[in-house]
Amino acid sequence: MVAEIRSGVEYFNHLSVREITDRFQRWYQAAHAGTSVDELVTNVRELCKDCFFQTLKVSRDVFFRARQYSPSQSLRSKCDLWHPPSHAITSLGRANRIASPMLYLAQDGRTALFESRLLPGERVGVAEITIQRNCVLNLQHVGAIDQFSAFDKKLAAALSGFGFTKLGINNINLIHRLLGEEFMRDVTPGNEQDYAITVAIAEFLLSYPDSDGLVFPSKKSPNDFNIALKPDAAEKKLSLTKCVDLEITDSTSQDITFRYINASREIQDDGTISWLDQSELPELGWKSATTGVLLGPFKNAIHPKS
Repeated sequence: MVAEIRSGVEYFNHLSVREITDRFQRWYQAAHAGTSVDELVTNVRELCKDCFFQTLKVSRDVFFRARQYSPSQSLRSKCDLWHPPSHAITSLGRANRIASPMLYLAQDGRTALFESRLLPGERVGVAEITIQRNCVLNLQHVGAIDQFSAFDKKLAAALSGFGFTKLGINNINLIHRLLGEEFMRDVTPGNEQDYAITVAIAEFLLSYPDSDGLVFPSKKSPNDFNIALKPDAAEKKLSLTKCVDLEITDSTSQDITFRYINASREIQDDGTISWLDQSELPELGWKSATTGVLLGPFKNAIHPKS
């Protein structure tokens, strides 16, 4: 890491804000024009290879995932709530190529619902997912460094010690912020090629040793974070702990309301889900008042500073 930081000192100390923002604009234009992910990965690596990226080590958090489904289907097993199979992925996603699944999670149920772009009358299964005992997720953080106060101070002190000027440190902070903003860019259905830039950023960061996934800001809930996990890390380190079946009753840009259809009784070792009878439905810690907000935010390492 020492050699990497030193190699970037002169470069970042003399880089202008205009050069950085122009670079990001060219990436977006190239992605929109159909440039390949491989070419964009090269471009991202050229600018970002000497930046300092934080690996968040997370071991005790709860995540949520929402999957819209048809009432003619049924939620029978973990597979119905997990990432889709490779053959079903026919377009780019926020962090995945075609036919390359990633498991997308949210830090709370409300964010998971917002990210799913649900309409009134649609049915959705929402899964609560936990990290298995003695497992740690290694997540590369994408976004503004100053969201994490301790890391911000640690990085500034380290970079100053290696000879970075205030401009150089500000340039690195700007690059981190712009990387996060790319993940918050609104991509409408039919324009999935625009995801090529965030796929390239994801592949660059996931090339770091032992990386399990990314944590990045949510487009639909900007104060919250989403996670994109490699499938093998998800299988080895996560467990489906419970799930609910909901029907959306109203959806706006500010809120989602719903009614309960059912809740899981048990998740068996093979992933099979058994459901409660209607008379058995408990609260389960999920709030179903008029706001329709689901509970379950992160409780440890991934809190931005207030």
